[in-house]
Amino acid sequence: MKYIITKNSLNREEHIVEYLLNDDNKPVEIFVNPKEGEARVGSIYTGKVGRILKNTNSCFVNIGKAEVFLKLKEKGHILYSHKYSKGEEIKEGDEIVIQIKNAGIKDKNPTGTSKISLKSDHLVLIFNERGIHCSKNLSSELKKNLVSITEEIISDNFKKYEEKGELPAIIFRSNISEILKDKYNEKNLSSVKNEIISLFTEYFSFINKASHMSPFMLLKEERMHFIDRLLNIKEKVDDIITDIPSIYDKLLKEEFLQDKNINFYEDDFSLIKLYSLSKLLKDATSRIVYLKSGANITIDQTEAFNMIDVNSSHSSNLKAKTNDDFLYKINIEAAKEISKQIRLRNLSGIIIIDFINMKDESLLNDIMRKLREYVKNDYVKVNVIDKTALSLVEITREKKYSSLKEQCQLYFNL
Repeated sequence: MKYIITKNSLNREEHIVEYLLNDDNKPVEIFVNPKEGEARVGSIYTGKVGRILKNTNSCFVNIGKAEVFLKLKEKGHILYSHKYSKGEEIKEGDEIVIQIKNAGIKDKNPTGTSKISLKSDHLVLIFNERGIHCSKNLSSELKKNLVSITEEIISDNFKKYEEKGELPAIIFRSNISEILKDKYNEKNLSSVKNEIISLFTEYFSFINKASHMSPFMLLKEERMHFIDRLLNIKEKVDDIITDIPSIYDKLLKEEFLQDKNINFYEDDFSLIKLYSLSKLLKDATSRIVYLKSGANITIDQTEAFNMIDVNSSHSSNLKAKTNDDFLYKINIEAAKEISKQIRLRNLSGIIIIDFINMKDESLLNDIMRKLREYVKNDYVKVNVIDKTALSLVEITREKKYSSLKEQCQLYFNL
């Protein structure tokens, strides 16, 4: 696979766009980055509470660059900066720390969270949460050892914070298995221990700094999207290609990429033209996707859910023994393509799929079983829930950034 990072210009707007391409140069993922200086998902700011919406237990927080929508939880989850609230409830004018959760779309404000988290390559620390947690993808033995290592480090280095009840929750991400793989040596263990100590040290320094800062300040800028994706991607990336000097320099400095083939592209024939990247971007946001059989699927994104419809269209060239056999083949082909399109378009929330009806209802169960296999390649959690009374298949997908269509609407006005 190839990971391409380049600048794309659509509708006179230029943004850095990332493309994960398979061996046939077909897109697997596409991500449009905000412009330099815009509020990036994951970045942490100090802000001032504005309008409070008591009926929805929420408020708007001004971070200088934008008004961020914040759902309020219990008071203990708020990290105040510079000025402390004197009442039991948050109020207008309070100065708090907020982390960007989702980018703003169209006329919607960006959303934030007061549950501040800091992360490193393999760990996440979460403010005002407790416990040592491990990804469910890690083995029981590895989980047990990581808990033991962490408890020892806390006892030796951060005992005073533990006694005050100020320790954050720590989460070990699934990619830590690539370092340890259940087989320990001193070098790998030392690397993990140093990362734990380093992130805890950064966390306590950050909390102390944040509690004394004025509003409208960027406390921590989230690193660019491609660093996190390259760190956590499941597939093997053979080549990382960019024609942006600053991005190339950043890639070379990342320790976890030292064994990767990083290329700086300097040819006069641009990357955009070489891989038809503008066309790939437009195709990935089009409503209709055509299948090899002649059938097609339509994808409609709404406020409440995403609707995907499978149509037999001009697929009569399929020679099937029975009508169900004919329709089953189309539905299976569609299910495989749908799993790719969901990931490519970064659809999230509720996804409803209307496969072509078949007389034998048990065939839909088999299609759902195949669909569960196809979505396993996704980098975020996807659940094939069930079929409804009308034989519609319901899927849920964890939200991780805005959808590709929303990114293009926001940054390219498509």
